[in-house]
Amino acid sequence: ERGAPFQERLLEFRAPDGDRGWIVASGKPRRDAKGRFTGYLGTSRDVTAVIAAQAALRKNDALHRSLADSIDGIVLRVMIGDVWKIEYISPKNEEMFGVSPAQMIGLNVKDVWRFGVHPEDLRRYSATVEAVVAARGALEIEYRVRKPAGGYRWVLERGRVRSDPAGGPDRLDTLMVDITHQVETRQALEESEQRFESLSRQVDAILYRAQAHEPFQDLYYSPSVERLIGYTPEELTRPNEMMFSEIIHPDDSARVKAVFESVRAGTNVFECEYRIRTKTGEVRWIYDR
Repeated sequence: ERGAPFQERLLEFRAPDGDRGWIVASGKPRRDAKGRFTGYLGTSRDVTAVIAAQAALRKNDALHRSLADSIDGIVLRVMIGDVWKIEYISPKNEEMFGVSPAQMIGLNVKDVWRFGVHPEDLRRYSATVEAVVAARGALEIEYRVRKPAGGYRWVLERGRVRSDPAGGPDRLDTLMVDITHQVETRQALEESEQRFESLSRQVDAILYRAQAHEPFQDLYYSPSVERLIGYTPEELTRPNEMMFSEIIHPDDSARVKAVFESVRAGTNVFECEYRIRTKTGEVRWIYDR
């Protein structure tokens, strides 16, 4: 209102060169002897640079959020203080966990952990994150998180603690990616390997794999090798130690080598009967195919 006092009012102006500028002004009205308004007496300061910096920051923040929204994972920012508050979480959270970002902002992330992280993983997860924050280090951890429809999914979370240059609270910025398929595949492979190991221990046969080109090397022997000939798999596969070929009976060595060379040439399947010496010195006949 004309003639009314004002304080810290943001005003736009045009500089002589035509550029826009901004000032923050405060003023008190001046009046003549009859009480008529004649103008203002006050102060102002140029804040054009501050306004420009704020606009650039908003633009930069919008760009970062746009990038975060496009990532196939959840981008999360937590402000570290007496309460660890969620400051930002990307829209992917609603797709993965059924909760919108608007519902998450401002929540204590530790309450979210207690609700969402699998009970068997919660202590390990919370201890790991708290240690990373205390050390201002990097985070990388796999754990299970509750799904909206029940059950759990595996996620990989990576992140880092960021310090505030202005001296404010630290932030924990992380990216959470669904790795359920990878973990289930890995677990299935481990179970398959365990079944194979169990079977190979029970049969009276040795399963092996060898590198058939120079430098020749035995790569794998099933656990049954120790029971049948006395050598452990490690003794036969350690580089620069012994090889299975060294325990072949000297009278059979040349014949076995000839069969092996024909296989390398691609003309035959390796199939041979020959003698070996066990670790105790006993001679045994074996059929190798």
